[in-house]
Amino acid sequence: MSQNNSPRLGYGCVKLTSFSSNKKAKQILTFLYDNGMRWFDTAPLYGNGYSERILGGFIKSLSKNDRAQLKVVTKFGLGPDKIKFLPIDIALKLNKLNKLQKRTIKNNSFVIEKEVQSIVTRRIFDFEKIQKQLDNSLINLGIEQLHGYIGHELIPDFLDDDTKKYLFNSKQDGKILNLGIGVNSTSILSIVNSKTLNDWEILQYEAGGTINVKNLMNQYPDKIHVHHSILKKSEVTSNSSNLNLIESHLEQFPNSHILFSSNNKSHIVENIASMKKWH
Repeated sequence: MSQNNSPRLGYGCVKLTSFSSNKKAKQILTFLYDNGMRWFDTAPLYGNGYSERILGGFIKSLSKNDRAQLKVVTKFGLGPDKIKFLPIDIALKLNKLNKLQKRTIKNNSFVIEKEVQSIVTRRIFDFEKIQKQLDNSLINLGIEQLHGYIGHELIPDFLDDDTKKYLFNSKQDGKILNLGIGVNSTSILSIVNSKTLNDWEILQYEAGGTINVKNLMNQYPDKIHVHHSILKKSEVTSNSSNLNLIESHLEQFPNSHILFSSNNKSHIVENIASMKKWH
């Protein structure tokens, strides 16, 4: 995202596959668009590729002029590079049944919680996988250019020279406008050589740790800093430091960009209103 055309508020599409039907998912996207949302963030990992497909169906329903206003961001590295898709409504029903089953197991104490690591685990990325993911994402989304393409839970050092070359060539070819990484703030700060990020425009990370946020924004002032997990509801709650009002966060970090995810229409309206109020 270049500094002069980056939306300040974006919608995370991680919850699109929680709807019971494609129609209901598209309704929330239409509601978002009608209320001024233009930045949509998704990933192949979200709903095993169906989040991208739902968003792509919505994009296809828009006029050419309306589509031109969208800033669509997706990710690479995690999620499938190839999958045989079921009809979306069938997939959503199966997803709901799967979640119900997991919830039942959890209630019976059979779920083992995965330990969250502060530093992202190094992984090997196959060049062909990344190539297939980009091709599939463009097809699923029905667009020719991504506003942002973000490495999902990785830092650039994880990528070999061929993969980096492919990504930067794709940018030169116009398939990608901006490259970035989406990983926790601790992992970004662990990169000793800041030159590693010279050619990456977007840093997307959680905004829970105020000290890390300040350090990152000071260390990389030329980057687009996208903060997520700021709020899931429209009000502050006393027992969670993550649920800050948009205005409060922007007062602390006026150069930041905010990504939120909610399926509650009243929250969406209030979040967008908060952004407009701050301006």
